[in-house]
Amino acid sequence: QIGDVCKKMLHHCPRISVTFATRGQQVPRGATEQIIIGTPGTVNDWIRKKAFDPKKITVFVLDEADVMISQQGHQDQSVRIQKMLPAKTQVMLFSATYDQPVMEFANRIVHDAVCITLKRQEESLDNIKQLYVEVMSEDEKFES
Repeated sequence: QIGDVCKKMLHHCPRISVTFATRGQQVPRGATEQIIIGTPGTVNDWIRKKAFDPKKITVFVLDEADVMISQQGHQDQSVRIQKMLPAKTQVMLFSATYDQPVMEFANRIVHDAVCITLKRQEESLDNIKQLYVEVMSEDEKFES
């Protein structure tokens, strides 16, 4: 699902490419895509097989953080990846539920985190607005 959404968003960003780190897929050498989507275990395999350099990661996203902590292997693999990242890497965790175990995991992965939570009544899709701004150059993107 996240891959489909990412590809739709990238329709508007032709210079950004995505690949999927999935089990059974042949591991590329020196991946050039700017976005790599996969489970923590498969991403760790790709790093171990030198498909890409984790020191070049600028943003690390863990979606479904509640699932990551409920499956011990994913939790350990996520921590292992995080330890290989440069200190300046932005780390983001997303979760439908943020109970105490998720918060403890988040604090292990992200130090001095900024936490954004919604009250149940604020979670409806009616409260979420999405838009994009078309710009003529890369420089204009930052001015928008």
